[in-house]
Order: sequence, then structure tokens, then C-alpha cells
Amino acid sequence: MAELSLRKVTKQFGAVTALSDIDLEIAHREFVVIVGPSGCGKSTLLRVIAGLEQLTTGEIYVGGEAVHRTPAAKRGLAMVFQNYALYPHKTVAQNMGFALRMAKTPKSEIDSRVNQAARILQIEDLLERKPRQLSGGQRQRVAIGRAIVREPKVFLFDEPLSNLDAALRVDMRVELAKLHNTLNATMIYVTHDQTEAMTMADKIVILRSGKMEQVGSPMELYHRPANAFVGSFIGSPRMNILPTSVTAVADHTVTVELPGGEPLPVPIGAATVQAGDRASLGMRPEHLTVGADGPGPTIAMKVYVTEPLGGETILYGHVGDDQTLVVKVPGELPVATGERVPVHINPASCHLFDDNDIALPRQT
Repeated sequence: MAELSLRKVTKQFGAVTALSDIDLEIAHREFVVIVGPSGCGKSTLLRVIAGLEQLTTGEIYVGGEAVHRTPAAKRGLAMVFQNYALYPHKTVAQNMGFALRMAKTPKSEIDSRVNQAARILQIEDLLERKPRQLSGGQRQRVAIGRAIVREPKVFLFDEPLSNLDAALRVDMRVELAKLHNTLNATMIYVTHDQTEAMTMADKIVILRSGKMEQVGSPMELYHRPANAFVGSFIGSPRMNILPTSVTAVADHTVTVELPGGEPLPVPIGAATVQAGDRASLGMRPEHLTVGADGPGPTIAMKVYVTEPLGGETILYGHVGDDQTLVVKVPGELPVATGERVPVHINPASCHLFDDNDIALPRQT
């Protein structure tokens, strides 16, 4: 079994704490994506797991065995780097089999593993080429193949698609998901791209400033963010978060004031605020409706930018005292820059965050 457990993992660089008390359980065959803004500690955490950085305090277990004092080469992990890290003077086959040759694996076994990985990755016709003769996507496949031949307990990916163009990133996301299913492997994947996290992960770990903000499935984080940071980080375009105030609290309902003064009763599971408290109202762009008819209260938005994307259009506008609102609408909806449009808000799809940006529990 290749489950992985992190217990109170902390990493300090001098006076700077890069990771703080990370507790994380990763099940066998799980695809876990670690995501967060630049500088949050994603790559540092991956390097600590791999053994490329020594943790300051805490423990790491792979398959139930403590490895936090074990050298990187003996942890049974394989890492795929952002910059591919291929030897330019070696062929694809030589690059993929290099670690096995260093471990004095018999040549027949090296050839067998390299050929098998090449078949999985569909790069059999590239084995005699050198890296300079490959495209970016092909180099990435070779780097992944080099990890596969080692037959590791856990695969570690450090932003492997960031050097690829947009179309190729989409293709490689699909290929990695297929690879995960083919290998039935435990994979940990680091990215700053929340779209990659949402589309690939069984479980997402969101980091901020070296601390875990929330861990859960993609849809759990989308529908029930623990705080305003998670709510605005997951989803594209990002969640609208508008400052507001609580005007009334009743059983399973908190009423807040919309820009312009209209009340909005939001269903919640339990009230942790009271009338007069400051709060934040979260509304996802795809949950807002523009037009003459729609569910819930309405606010007026003056559109200042439109982004037509074909099947959908993103509207950017101002509401109230120049607060920005983003709305996703069908692509065929005719809306022009400078136009004032009514935006309908469905209370059931809204999120409320208290004055400390902690989410109020939603009604189930």
C-alpha cells in the first residue's frame, strides 16, 4: 500500500516559516492536488515529502513506514519537475533508464521497463531522439516516463504543465488523468492553477502562507468553502465577495443588505452573527442571472467590460458605490459596454462570511 501521512510537518528557513503544522492523510491510489498562490509553500511541501528539503519538525510516513529521516533516493518516491531536467546529450531511452542504471539494474530489465513506459505514454517512436529534437509536450512525457520506470510508491509532480501552451496543458491534463487510472498509483500534484486542481483531483489541499486552509473534494470546496479565501480561490471566474452588513437574523436565515439597500435573506445552517455585524456576501458569477426575469432580489450593474468567449460571456461591472461585480452569462445574450443591466441573485446559491472571513454553515 502507498498511503502517505504527514504529521505536524513544519519547515523553517531561518526566521521564515515556510510550512506550519501540516497534517495530511493521502490514501492509496488517491490523486491529491496541492494548490495555492505563489509563495504559499506548495513546492516546498513537495520537496519535503521527496526528501529534497529536510523538514524542521514533524513526521512523514509512506506505506506506514517513517521516511522523514530517510535519504531521498531510498524513500520510494519519484518526482517530475517543472523544467523536465533531462540530460541533453542522452537519448530518450537513456534519460528514462538513467536512475535504473545508477541502481545497477540489469540491462534487460531496464529495457523492459523503458519500453513498457514508452507504450503507456505513446512515445515508442521517440526513444532514440535527444531532448532538443522534442516538443515541450514530448519532453514532459519523457520526464513522466523516467518516473514511471522507477515503479515508485508515490508520484510527485511539481507544476509539470506550467511551461506548456494553453491547448497542450488541456491535453496533458487529460493524459495525466488517464495515466493515473492506468497505473492505479498514488499521485501528489502541485499547481497554482485552480482549474487543473478542479479537473484532476480526488482531493484538493489549499495552502496559504504555509498553512492548510481547507482539504476536501473539488465540489466540496466549490460548494462549501471554509472561508472567503477558499471561496474566491476555487472557481473561474473567481467568486464575487462584497462587503455588507447583517440587518436581521432568524431561524436558518440571515438577512444582509445588498448594494443599493435591498435586503437579501440568505439560508444558513446556524447563525453565528447578529444584527449589526459586518459580513461578506459571496456570489459565484455563474450563479447570477441577467435579464428581465430571474430568481431573488435584483441589483443594477453598469457594465464596463465584456469578454465574449463564444458559448458564454463574462461581464464586469460596478454596483452600489463602485463595487466590482463579475457575471457569467450565455454567449448569445446581447449586452454592451456601458449598459445598465438588472442582476438577479438567488439567495440559495449565496455564501456568507463573518467579519473574520469564516464561512457561515450553509443550510443542508
